[in-house]
Amino acid sequence: MEAANRTWRETINARTTWTQVSAMVDMIDAELIAGNLPLHSCYCTDEMRNDVTHFCGGCGKETPCLELSKNLWGISMCKPCHSKSHKPATGALNEHLIRVGLRARLQAEAAFLGHGLDDTLVQEVYEEGVASITRNMGDCAGSE
Repeated sequence: MEAANRTWRETINARTTWTQVSAMVDMIDAELIAGNLPLHSCYCTDEMRNDVTHFCGGCGKETPCLELSKNLWGISMCKPCHSKSHKPATGALNEHLIRVGLRARLQAEAAFLGHGLDDTLVQEVYEEGVASITRNMGDCAGSE
């Protein structure tokens, strides 16, 4: 989405923007098929960090690179989202975080094997994984 946003701002041309998005999607698909997870890294140099913006992984707001920091899962977030992501997780929030994390990992593996998240077998693995992790969370003390 970042590539689409930048292309649109630079060209104000829908055709050019969607051509750029299509090329990026093809590249990402090829990486997933090769078994590589998508890159979520910033390649900004120290000099670029004041001028370049990225989307916050929490709220989606375009934020200067210098103001972003990575949360526990390596997702770049603005300061308000980053501070919210570090609050202790309990109950329903724990399960939500488990579901989001497992879904992201499972999506990449399923795509590598030629399946979508809507595949019955993939859904079974997902639900069993969530149940297993949630069950095991009860075995952990707060400091673990």
